[in-house]
Amino acid sequence: MVNAAYCGTLLKKNGTWARYRQGGALGHWLLSALMGVIWMLSITLYGRGASLMGALGSSIGWAVFYSSIILFSSVWGILAGEWTHGKGKPLKMLYGGLLVLVLASVILAYGNSLPAG
Repeated sequence: MVNAAYCGTLLKKNGTWARYRQGGALGHWLLSALMGVIWMLSITLYGRGASLMGALGSSIGWAVFYSSIILFSSVWGILAGEWTHGKGKPLKMLYGGLLVLVLASVILAYGNSLPAG
Protein backbone atom coordinates (compact mmCIF):
# COMPACT_ATOMS: atom_id res chain seq x y z
CA MET A 1 0.00 0.00 0.00
CA VAL A 2 2.82 2.37 0.85
CA ASN A 3 4.54 1.69 -2.49
CA ALA A 4 1.30 2.25 -4.41
CA ALA A 5 0.61 5.50 -2.55
CA TYR A 6 4.14 6.77 -3.13
CA CYS A 7 4.03 5.88 -6.84
CA GLY A 8 0.64 7.58 -7.19
CA THR A 9 2.02 10.69 -5.48
CA LEU A 10 4.98 10.81 -7.85
CA LEU A 11 2.78 10.23 -10.89
CA LYS A 12 0.58 13.14 -9.87
CA LYS A 13 3.50 15.39 -8.95
CA ASN A 14 5.31 14.76 -12.26
CA GLY A 15 2.12 14.80 -14.35
CA THR A 16 2.86 11.39 -15.88
CA TRP A 17 -0.50 9.62 -15.39
CA ALA A 18 -1.31 10.22 -19.08
CA ARG A 19 1.53 7.93 -20.15
CA TYR A 20 -0.59 4.95 -19.09
CA ARG A 21 -3.06 5.80 -21.87
CA GLN A 22 -0.58 6.48 -24.69
CA GLY A 23 -0.47 4.39 -27.83
CA GLY A 24 1.25 1.05 -27.26
CA ALA A 25 0.56 1.12 -23.52
CA LEU A 26 -1.78 -1.89 -23.75
CA GLY A 27 1.15 -4.14 -24.67
CA HIS A 28 3.01 -2.96 -21.59
CA TRP A 29 -0.05 -3.57 -19.42
CA LEU A 30 -0.30 -7.12 -20.76
CA LEU A 31 3.41 -7.76 -20.23
CA SER A 32 3.22 -6.50 -16.65
CA ALA A 33 0.22 -8.76 -16.00
CA LEU A 34 2.15 -11.70 -17.48
CA MET A 35 5.11 -10.89 -15.22
CA GLY A 36 2.79 -10.95 -12.21
CA VAL A 37 1.38 -14.33 -13.19
CA ILE A 38 4.88 -15.75 -13.74
CA TRP A 39 6.00 -14.39 -10.35
CA MET A 40 3.05 -16.00 -8.56
CA LEU A 41 3.69 -19.30 -10.35
CA SER A 42 7.36 -19.17 -9.34
CA ILE A 43 6.43 -18.65 -5.68
CA THR A 44 3.96 -21.54 -5.90
CA LEU A 45 6.56 -23.82 -7.48
CA TYR A 46 9.13 -22.77 -4.88
CA GLY A 47 6.70 -23.70 -2.10
CA ARG A 48 6.04 -27.08 -3.65
CA GLY A 49 9.73 -27.76 -4.25
CA ALA A 50 10.74 -26.64 -0.76
CA SER A 51 8.18 -28.95 0.81
CA LEU A 52 9.54 -31.86 -1.23
CA MET A 53 13.10 -31.09 -0.06
CA GLY A 54 12.23 -31.90 3.54
CA ALA A 55 13.67 -30.19 6.59
CA LEU A 56 16.24 -28.12 4.68
CA GLY A 57 13.82 -27.04 1.97
CA SER A 58 13.04 -23.68 3.47
CA SER A 59 16.69 -22.66 3.85
CA ILE A 60 18.40 -24.34 0.92
CA GLY A 61 15.37 -24.04 -1.34
CA TRP A 62 15.11 -20.28 -0.71
CA ALA A 63 18.82 -19.76 -1.43
CA VAL A 64 18.64 -21.75 -4.67
CA PHE A 65 15.37 -20.03 -5.64
CA TYR A 66 16.78 -16.52 -5.29
CA SER A 67 20.13 -17.46 -6.80
CA SER A 68 18.26 -18.79 -9.82
CA ILE A 69 16.25 -15.58 -10.12
CA ILE A 70 19.41 -13.45 -10.04
CA LEU A 71 21.31 -15.75 -12.38
CA PHE A 72 18.64 -16.04 -15.06
CA SER A 73 17.61 -12.39 -14.96
CA SER A 74 21.25 -11.32 -15.29
CA VAL A 75 21.87 -13.68 -18.20
CA TRP A 76 18.65 -12.46 -19.81
CA GLY A 77 19.81 -8.86 -19.35
CA ILE A 78 23.15 -9.64 -20.98
CA LEU A 79 21.45 -11.37 -23.92
CA ALA A 80 18.99 -8.47 -24.28
CA GLY A 81 21.86 -5.99 -24.53
CA GLU A 82 21.37 -4.21 -21.21
CA TRP A 83 25.09 -4.41 -20.54
CA THR A 84 26.34 -2.87 -23.79
CA HIS A 85 27.58 0.21 -21.90
CA GLY A 86 28.72 -1.75 -18.85
CA LYS A 87 31.79 -3.36 -20.35
CA GLY A 88 34.99 -3.60 -18.37
CA LYS A 89 35.03 -3.75 -14.59
CA PRO A 90 31.22 -3.71 -13.99
CA LEU A 91 30.68 -6.63 -16.37
CA LYS A 92 33.59 -8.55 -14.82
CA MET A 93 32.07 -8.00 -11.38
CA LEU A 94 28.72 -9.26 -12.64
CA TYR A 95 30.33 -12.39 -14.05
CA GLY A 96 32.22 -12.91 -10.78
CA GLY A 97 29.02 -12.55 -8.76
CA LEU A 98 27.18 -14.99 -11.03
CA LEU A 99 30.04 -17.47 -10.69
CA VAL A 100 29.80 -17.20 -6.89
CA LEU A 101 26.04 -17.88 -7.07
CA VAL A 102 26.55 -20.94 -9.29
CA LEU A 103 29.30 -22.31 -7.02
CA ALA A 104 27.19 -21.66 -3.91
CA SER A 105 24.25 -23.50 -5.48
CA VAL A 106 26.48 -26.46 -6.34
CA ILE A 107 27.88 -26.55 -2.80
CA LEU A 108 24.37 -26.34 -1.31
CA ALA A 109 23.16 -29.16 -3.57
CA TYR A 110 26.14 -31.30 -2.69
CA GLY A 111 25.76 -30.63 1.03
CA ASN A 112 22.06 -31.47 0.86
CA SER A 113 22.87 -34.79 -0.84
CA LEU A 114 25.16 -35.96 1.99
CA PRO A 115 23.70 -38.40 4.49
CA ALA A 116 22.76 -36.94 7.84
CA GLY A 117 25.24 -37.95 10.43
